[in-house]
Amino acid sequence: MNASFPLAIALPLRGATVSRAGFLPAGGLVTGTDRDRGRRSRNVRPVGVPRPTLIAAGCDPALPLLEAPLGLLDPPVAFSWWPCPSREALRLAAHGLVHVAGTHLRGLDSEYNITPAAGLLREGGEVIGFCSWREGLALRPERADGISGMQDVAGSGLRLVNREPGAEARSLLDRELADAGIEAGQLPGYDTHADGHLQVAAAIAAGLADAGIASEPAALAYDLVFIPLAAERFDLVIPAGQVSSREVQGLLKALTSAWLLDQLASLPGYDPGRCGERIATLPPRH
Repeated sequence: MNASFPLAIALPLRGATVSRAGFLPAGGLVTGTDRDRGRRSRNVRPVGVPRPTLIAAGCDPALPLLEAPLGLLDPPVAFSWWPCPSREALRLAAHGLVHVAGTHLRGLDSEYNITPAAGLLREGGEVIGFCSWREGLALRPERADGISGMQDVAGSGLRLVNREPGAEARSLLDRELADAGIEAGQLPGYDTHADGHLQVAAAIAAGLADAGIASEPAALAYDLVFIPLAAERFDLVIPAGQVSSREVQGLLKALTSAWLLDQLASLPGYDPGRCGERIATLPPRH
């Protein structure tokens, strides 16, 4: 009788398999609306037992990796991610709608995140490191010959897929166009909107566009040619009023997880060297 050995099966995390493509569990169901002092509010019935949940907003597709170490805490903390551009993430944090905003915004002094966050968080807060990666041009391999920058993209008539207003990737594109003396209207597809780095890469890989601005990890996940344009630092901005919350304290512990650091380091193009490091304290504005 032959001994039975466990079989390891490896499925590549490439293309659509790098992210979840199914429905996520709902925390509640909208059951109706009420009017309160002229404003319409929604009635929500919880689905299951409510539990402490860290709510994070931002565009880095690595943010969902926080779910595993948060779930191992005692007691555990659940995780919910709202994908959105960096400026929207900061606005949500400033209005108390999320615990943490993930951002990669270049300030006027070329320092990432500190100045933009200080300008929006009136009560101040903390800036905590998460990871760094490069951002640049992602191109379909068959259309990448002879392309080294936006001047070549414009001259070759390549179709662009753009990010939504408020995204740092869109700001990077606009800076590159301005430096090259190119009018945005000259680029086919400039007015298109993709909602994230992976969505930009997916659109290019599907042949819906030829080029776009995305993070290096997203481009590599879809086997695209990548031309770096900027080194980006993605930080977690925590409003002062949330720092002592159970959810954020759980986040700070999760950021030191060896499992999380190994996962981030395994992603092509990611550098987690400053993960969990206190980058800056934002003073309140009076």
